[in-house]
Amino acid sequence: MLWALTQPVSFLALAVAFCAALLLRRFVHYGCSSPWKRRTGRSPIATTGPATSGSVRTTAFDVHRDVDPYGVVAALVGGTGWGGAAQVRIRGGVGALLAGPAVIIAASQLMFAYYVLAGLGSTQLVLLAPSDVLRGMAGEPLQQFVLSVAVGLLAFGVVALLPLPPLDGWGVTNRLIRKPGGSWQRARYWLEDRNIGALILLIAVLIPLFSGRPLLLWLLDVLLTPVLRAWA
Repeated sequence: MLWALTQPVSFLALAVAFCAALLLRRFVHYGCSSPWKRRTGRSPIATTGPATSGSVRTTAFDVHRDVDPYGVVAALVGGTGWGGAAQVRIRGGVGALLAGPAVIIAASQLMFAYYVLAGLGSTQLVLLAPSDVLRGMAGEPLQQFVLSVAVGLLAFGVVALLPLPPLDGWGVTNRLIRKPGGSWQRARYWLEDRNIGALILLIAVLIPLFSGRPLLLWLLDVLLTPVLRAWA
């Protein structure tokens, strides 16, 4: 987002996209938590009391649980980031873990649809790459805001699918490995417990490698540029 400071509307929109993605992900995790935990009748953003032994507070948005400091730094530097590791007791296994990124990506497509149907400049999508938007795009204020929110949500959802902790893709990978061996346990220790996975992601945002673009932004350009072209 810091790259977008020269475009205040884009900066605001990217911040909105990041916060909205965190809230959507939290809401999906709440919906996929165990029915016993959801019988409290409280809203997904209500404040709950201290968690008892063996349980997790599933109804409240908790900054310490749902926000990853590395993800915030990545969002500030690269325009997109990630949330904290899923710590709720999620029903549905792999499908439930994939539901969070899927809902966020679907929300981004709704923003793209509004951008096109409102006539905010769909032909511009032919000329833009996702990294251009994540670093602050020029244009009319409404155009900047809508497109930056759309790309910010899309980037957050796609990054969440990568198989590194604390991302949801890592949780999916863990669930797919039925009988983890010693090598996998060691990898989990370093990547998850020692935060090496988050450090790798942060390095991928900070260090420019491809024409001044960090690895993560280059990867998002490769994966998401066809999406922008499809909406053009």
